[in-house]
Parts: sequence; structure tokens; C-alpha cells
Amino acid sequence: MRVLIVGCGGAGRLHAKILKSLGFTIFGDDLDKAQQKSFCEENDATPYNGEDVDIVVVAVPPNAHKEIVLKYLEANKWVVCEKPFALTGDECDAMIVASKNNGKLTIAESSTYSEPAKNGPMLLAKTGRPCIWNAHYMTQYRPQSWVNQIGGGAFFEGGIHMVTTAKYLFGTSVKWSSSVRCYRGEEYADSGTIIIDYLSGDALHLSIFWGTEGCFTGESQIYNAGSSLIGPKTCELFGPFDNNIAMWSDILNDKIIVTTMMARNSVTDIERCLKESWR
Repeated sequence: MRVLIVGCGGAGRLHAKILKSLGFTIFGDDLDKAQQKSFCEENDATPYNGEDVDIVVVAVPPNAHKEIVLKYLEANKWVVCEKPFALTGDECDAMIVASKNNGKLTIAESSTYSEPAKNGPMLLAKTGRPCIWNAHYMTQYRPQSWVNQIGGGAFFEGGIHMVTTAKYLFGTSVKWSSSVRCYRGEEYADSGTIIIDYLSGDALHLSIFWGTEGCFTGESQIYNAGSSLIGPKTCELFGPFDNNIAMWSDILNDKIIVTTMMARNSVTDIERCLKESWR
């Protein structure tokens, strides 16, 4: 099979490595032609020049997802879109509508395809219901541009993993709240906590810290403080952890865990949390 990877940065290279190992013929496309050139050299890929392909992987920053996804859906291609699906529910809706008429749309949410996430229902039986998923971490490095306009900030870019997995585990959300900060003075939240309650009675408490200069210069330690399911019976350590290989195996075998509506509703969960926040 032939795959076009649009976006030759870190996410694109990750997908290329896996698809190359699976025997795909890879094409690369990026506005940054120097990055495209190094991507193609690294992955034995061909610079894209309109060739026919079977799958298009959209690995550009999320603020550019809609335009590129719509372009290839309208060309009747199978499009695999990186997380987060978009930065607004309206953009997600536009892509979902187009996918029903043109081509096929799949969301690449590697964390939800990991073994800890797949084992979530079994762990819920052990902890008892309703439970709280308490997840909190600090990251050491994020490019400055990904904190603000192109990446949507810490909760869209980093928190979407947990929010989507919680949607898979708990279902319909009913209440959204948060306390977040913009320590770096940007438009988007870089640190704080969001809380989502679900119709099932369960809850996600998610805390993220991307905020100080040390996170960007590498001077701050990495604190990965933990993630656990806390229920009336017991507490269980719980990921999830990225597993891109398992994700692609499931995608290619039509075992879709993250539906487009699940991905869309995860985006709107974050939108609602941040809308209700005090800063």
C-alpha cells in the first residue's frame, strides 16, 4: 500500500517508522522543504508530487487539520488524522460531515489503543464504580509554538490522551470544571486542573504543568507524578501509555476504538472545561 504523510515533523516520523516496517511505500509532504527532505532521506520515502495513494496521514499541527483533512476526503482518500482531532467542536463536525460523503476518516489516538487503556474495563471491575481517574504530570519540553496557537495548549495537545480514554471508559460527560493558568502569558492554558464528571458517576481529574521557562530550556526536572483509578473497592495504577504499533494494527484491521464522534466529544469536553475556568 501507498501512504502519504502530510507533516514531516515528530508525529509524521513516528508514523513513517511504523508504516515502513509494515512494507508501505511512503510519500512525504511538508511546507518546510528542508524538513521534508530529511524526512524522506530518513524513511526511504519520496517527496510527494500528486501521486495516487491509498491512505493519507495528517500529522500537521491541529490548527491546520481541518483544511488538509477536507482536501483529501474530497479526493475520496482514507484519511488518518492525528490527535487532537481539532481545536473546536465546529471544526470536528465539518470533517465528520465530509467523511460521510467522501472517503473514510480515522483518528490516530495512540494512547487509547495501548494495553492499559484496553484493560481499563477490567480494572474498573476491580476498583468498583463509581471511580475517579486521577492523572497528573509535568512535562519537561514542548516547543513554544505548540503551547499556543498551533497546538492549542497543554490540555488539547497533552490532555487529549486522557480525555479520549476517559470517554472510551466512562461514556457520556455531564459536568465540566477547571482551574487553569497561563503562566507564560499566552492565549491557551499551560497549567492547571480540569475535572469531568460522567453520567456513569465516574470522574476524570486531570492536572498538567507545562508552565515555567524551565520546561522549555530543559532546566526543570520531569515529574511524572502518577495516574490511578480510585474506587470504592481499591486503587489501581492506570496508564494509559502510547502504543502506536498497536494502534496501526487495529486501524488496518478495522478494529476502531476511537470513533470520530468520540474524538469530537473529547475536544468539546476540553472546550467546556476551559470555558468554565477561572484563571
